[in-house]
Amino acid sequence: NDPYRPEVEHLGLPACSPFTTIPSALIFPESNWAWYEVGTEWSAHIGLAYLLEKHGIDVDCYTPAAFTELWEEVYNAKYSTLAVRADKSLERRINVIKVWLSTELLSLEHVLVKRW
Repeated sequence: NDPYRPEVEHLGLPACSPFTTIPSALIFPESNWAWYEVGTEWSAHIGLAYLLEKHGIDVDCYTPAAFTELWEEVYNAKYSTLAVRADKSLERRINVIKVWLSTELLSLEHVLVKRW
């Protein structure tokens, strides 16, 4: 109940500042956290901006449309990820594999499609 205890300092307390958890033996990846007052509007865009800034990327260099497109591909469509490299820089990984499986079923050609 005491936010000034030294044991909770790594959780961004008492200042309620954003913090990052350290990855653990490839089981738990690095994660970024932020405190928000209940009822405060929060956007995943804020989280993405924090992640980019934490790794030395100036988000003001992005146009609003480009930033929204990056957010869309990473958080919504999930066809790319942002990974922290060993040198603490960010790496954007994009899935580019496309599988086209077709067969003839009941005398009609069918194509197998993965639904997102």
